[in-house]
Formats: sequence, C-alpha cells, structure tokens
Amino acid sequence: TLLLHQAGVWPPHMLLACAVLGLAAGVGIVVFERTNRLVHEAAGIEAARHQLADTRAQYDQLARLQRDKDSLVQLIVHDMRGPLSAAILSLEFLSRELKRQRATRDMLEASDDALTSSTNVANMITQILDTNKLEEGRITLNLEPVSAREMLDLTRQQALSRAQSKSISIEVDAPDNLFMVADRRLFPRLLDNLVSNALRYTSTGGRILLVAAESGGESVLSVHNTGEPIPVPDRE
Repeated sequence: TLLLHQAGVWPPHMLLACAVLGLAAGVGIVVFERTNRLVHEAAGIEAARHQLADTRAQYDQLARLQRDKDSLVQLIVHDMRGPLSAAILSLEFLSRELKRQRATRDMLEASDDALTSSTNVANMITQILDTNKLEEGRITLNLEPVSAREMLDLTRQQALSRAQSKSISIEVDAPDNLFMVADRRLFPRLLDNLVSNALRYTSTGGRILLVAAESGGESVLSVHNTGEPIPVPDRE
C-alpha cells in the first residue's frame, strides 16, 4: 500500500489493487496445492502400475508352475496305472483260483485284502486326477439312484483290512430298499474319508457302525464309533 501511495495511486485504486493481489495469491496457493496433489496421485498411479505388472508376472509364473505340476502328476499317474492294473488282474485271478481250489480261510482273506488294498490305491490315483479336474472346474457329477446299503457295504469292505489290524469291527445297519441320488464313483470316497477318521480315533478292540436310514423323506448316512467324541468347539 505504501508503494502504491508513493506511486501516486488513488486510495480506491489501492484497494482494488490489493484485492487483485490477494486474489492472485489465493489462486496461486490453490493451484500449487492441486498441482502438488496431482503429482502425488500420478506417483501413486505409477507405483500401482508397477505393482500390477509385478503381480501379473507372478501370476503368469504360478500358472506355468501349475501346468508343469499337472503334467508331472499325469505322467506319474500314467506310469503307475499300468503295473497296478496288471497286479489287480493277477490278484483277481488268484482269488478266483483260491476259491475254486477251496483254499483255507486265511489264504482267501489274505488274497481279498491284497485285492482290496490294490483297488484302493487305484482309486487314490484316480482321485488325484479328479482333484486336478475339480480345481480347474472340469469335473462333472454323474448323479444316479444308488443303493445306500451297497455304498456302505463297499465302504466296509475297503476299510476291513485296516480295521482288522486294530481288531476293530465294522458293521452295517441299512435297509436293502433305501436308495439315494449320488455319484457312484465319487461318493464312496466321502464315506471312506469318514471311516478313515473313525478308524484313526477308535481304540483297539473298538467298534464302528455304518448306518443308513430315511428321515423326512431323505436318506441319511452316518458313521458311529466307540472312540473319543470330538470336542464341541471343534465341531464347526
């Protein structure tokens, strides 16, 4: 203001000049702040772009590793299937011959146990392939009416050798005329998993009961054992 007065500027003009100078200073501050914010935002966007590029590169690397793993698994499974199939055929022939020649009960049970164990391994190999397909969304359920009794009897037969090694009895309680809709190939694996857990937590000389019953128009399958119950907080 003093400079304007010395320059001979009239007071009204002084006020106008001061207002213009103040407005210009305010605009300059706003422009500076916005420019500074835009610079920071641009730096953040650039950092995000680099991070996205790194993430995409890691994803591509994981995808390549997954493909390599799948190829290796399929190769191993293919190499295992041939000899295992031949062993199963030989055990089936041996079992038939032992029955034809009326071999001792111990021989028949040993042959059946070997055949059951080999079949379980073959099913595990198939499960490995199915797991890969399931992860990729390439597996479909083949639902059809199946006998609940048949499913439980099959599960019992597959687990019998493991149960006998611990002197555990496995019994089936199911009506012959109870049917349910399930995948005949995949559903037994669910039952086998439940029975395996029951075997793990059943003491020597214990008992496992496989039950099928109808409740409310639905087929209900359950596995019971004489082992220690699961604590209530761990049941969820």
